[in-house]
Amino acid sequence: MLQVLDETWKKVEFTVITHTQGDALIISDVDVLYQALDEGLATINMVLGSRYVKPLRAEAEKWKKDLMILSSIVEEWVLCQKQWMYLVNIFTAADIKKIITCRSTSVRLG
Repeated sequence: MLQVLDETWKKVEFTVITHTQGDALIISDVDVLYQALDEGLATINMVLGSRYVKPLRAEAEKWKKDLMILSSIVEEWVLCQKQWMYLVNIFTAADIKKIITCRSTSVRLG
């Protein structure tokens, strides 16, 4: 089962695309990643629950730790990406750009 998991994750790709406004990269195909993470964690939990796991316990626990870290990273990335995509639309709007430009030219130093 660990070999199957290893082969599965060798094939998983993180697809990023350029956002329409700017040069930022955003992750796409998040559902595929979440599905692979869920299946991987289910497999690892099944392996760890087996009575024959003793010789593979260290490897299985490392897999579980790595998958949990990856899951956390993907969740944070998606959250940050959603918030950024919301804010970039606000700050790239023409009326907001005009207000920012007017305020920055009217500030005097000294």
